[in-house]
Order: sequence, then C-alpha cells, then structure tokens
Amino acid sequence: MAEMEEMARLVEICADEFVTSEDMSKASHSEIPAWRKTYEKKPNEIIDYELTFDDDIEAKPPQKLSPAEENFLI
Repeated sequence: MAEMEEMARLVEICADEFVTSEDMSKASHSEIPAWRKTYEKKPNEIIDYELTFDDDIEAKPPQKLSPAEENFLI
C-alpha cells in the first residue's frame, strides 16, 4: 500500500509537462541510500545494495549484525 501511495504522490508531482524523466527517476529513488550513493559515484550504474549499510558488514562479527545486515548477507 505504501508503494501505491508513493507512486500516486510522484504522479501528482511529475505530471507537469516541464518535469523530465530524470527528475522523476531522482525523486522516486531519493529515499534509497544505495541508489543515491551509487548515483553519486557513477550515474546509471547497477545499484550496489551493500551501500545501504554504513558499516563494512562483511567485517562485522555475526553477533553484531542487525537483522537487515544478516538478511542481506544471506
């Protein structure tokens, strides 16, 4: 449901004829840290989802991993 609400919000914002597809792409991805960090390094590159995490999760001891980090590594 949250995804549908977000898309409806973006349609309202981006329905203006002066809004470009690049504007829409940036708006729709701005909340995804891995996308933003990847885009800052090299636009239109494949997203490195490990950039979602601030720490080097592969170097963390297993008992220190958050559930999200553990799930990502699995």
